[in-house]
Amino acid sequence: MEKKYFKKIGAIGVWIALIIVAFLYRDTLLGLLDTLKDNAQMNTLSVAAALIGAKVVGAVALLPGAPLTLLTGSIFEGGFDQFLIATTIAWLGNLLGAVAAFFIGRYLFRSYLKNEILPKYPRLEEFDRKISKKGMLTVIAIRLIPVFPFNIINYLLGITCVKTKDYIIGTAIGLIPGTAAFVYLGKGIGVLNPVNIAGAVFGLIILSYIGKKLDRD
Repeated sequence: MEKKYFKKIGAIGVWIALIIVAFLYRDTLLGLLDTLKDNAQMNTLSVAAALIGAKVVGAVALLPGAPLTLLTGSIFEGGFDQFLIATTIAWLGNLLGAVAAFFIGRYLFRSYLKNEILPKYPRLEEFDRKISKKGMLTVIAIRLIPVFPFNIINYLLGITCVKTKDYIIGTAIGLIPGTAAFVYLGKGIGVLNPVNIAGAVFGLIILSYIGKKLDRD
């Protein structure tokens, strides 16, 4: 028991250190990513790997994910094929980052929540039971609402009793529309196209409405 306890303490220490380092050097990291734009067409796989890796690290370190998605959209300029490439890269990075944060949250904090917090707060316990029954639909609804803080939600859902399968499938499905909208917004900002920007913002508003309706039903 003590060995497991010390492992968790060590894991928490590494996690906190990663968050601190990523926060302190966030401007440098974003600056390095900005240089990828010049190589996006010639070295698509290398640029894609760098962006996906940055997405995963950012999700685990609780760095804002939207700027990277916008950046991905602005990096891959061009027509619909470039939009699909950018959306796929951003979606995969978001998904892998969300799954990594979910497992970290579950490993580090789930037992504490279950044993120490839920018995004291019946409403939280009721929500925990609800999400176990309607897990996939709840996850999809949450992912469709872009105002929810993406990286924090990953950890919070890891702490709940939502099934791993429901979380991964729900996240994979729910992330597609929002990721596409943010990539489209990034493309619009990159070329200062007001039509693209307006369309992306309208899409995000519609997604928020759909997500709230799903969560209510």
